[in-house]
Amino acid sequence: MKKILICSLNLKIGGIEKLLVDLINQIPKEEYDITLMLLQKEGVLLKYIPKHIKVITPPFKTDMNASLGLKYLIKQKIRQKNFFTALILFIGLIFNYLLNWNFVIKKCCFKKQNIKYDYIFNFWGINTLIHIIATELYKSDKYYIWIHDEKILFKKYGKYYSKYNFIFCVSKELTKKLRKIYKNISDKIMLLCNRIDTKNILKLSNDIGFEGDYNGFKILSVGRLSYIKKGFDIAIKACKILTDKGYDFKWYIIGEGKKQNGAEREYVTNLIKENKLENRFVLLGEKENPYPFFKECDIYVQSSRAEGYCLTLAEAKLFNKPIVTTAFVGSYEQIKNNKTGIVVDTTPEGVAAGVQKLLDNKDLREKLSNNLKEENKKPRPNYFDELKKYL
Repeated sequence: MKKILICSLNLKIGGIEKLLVDLINQIPKEEYDITLMLLQKEGVLLKYIPKHIKVITPPFKTDMNASLGLKYLIKQKIRQKNFFTALILFIGLIFNYLLNWNFVIKKCCFKKQNIKYDYIFNFWGINTLIHIIATELYKSDKYYIWIHDEKILFKKYGKYYSKYNFIFCVSKELTKKLRKIYKNISDKIMLLCNRIDTKNILKLSNDIGFEGDYNGFKILSVGRLSYIKKGFDIAIKACKILTDKGYDFKWYIIGEGKKQNGAEREYVTNLIKENKLENRFVLLGEKENPYPFFKECDIYVQSSRAEGYCLTLAEAKLFNKPIVTTAFVGSYEQIKNNKTGIVVDTTPEGVAAGVQKLLDNKDLREKLSNNLKEENKKPRPNYFDELKKYL
């Protein structure tokens, strides 16, 4: 059997995490011995990992807990008055940034390992600790990294990519841009589009979604409460524009911040209050099963500033929902403008105009839904079958 080590952050609810779970469940257990290594062995999606998969945490030294990242660890060591370790880690970060030397961080954080795998997957992408684990702590015949969003466009990440045999981008536009920036390794950069488990998603959607007696238009957005990446500040301001014009609807958000009740949720909550939208813009929090809400909503809105291949957008399409999405990298690959959705400027005015267009035009909503129904009839390739071509 071939041995695979898959490295990632955690299995909390999120697009990358869902994709990872789907991939793991597609890999034949008769052919591959899989070990899943998580910096944080936590998250509600852990229960969807098959029992034959070994789920472990990295071999940190006994006095180390770097699961929250190196910068946090340095601050933690300073608070503990362990100034020597904090200084060593800080020097390690400097070496990593300036010279691409990871030996200081590796020696300080990890126990030495002599295990070899046939393939090692860095599924999370750009993360110093996961990169060190995936390319330096263990030996392998082939190393792979997944690129999920636009942060890959910084040239400074070239030092990471050169260590991998294959670099998988989740959209055509990301692939094109990465190849343009890193011409010397363009032959390693491959398109591997995300795939969703349509059968399981449709099955899960039969549960109960929205509760209460509101019967008006229900708008849905799904994503972590990242006001920078997911653009929920844009959505709130768009909601205010539409409310001031007299439209009757409720806009529901499924998702949570990095920490429940933390800074990200506080920012979004305060912005809702400032715009007096408490009864209009509703935070539902994290939902282990968001699919009944997809099924029951009237319009789906993606207000992101940055995405690669947007998993929630793919899920909304599966339910044939009229969609408004901002023009991030990859959006035009997922949505045919004015045929299977509406692509708008990444501004409150742009999003509001797109939603208003759908609220005003029942025929357009039906047209977009019918076009999606036809698109969804097309067969979808198995994700692992696509990946297997590179093993």
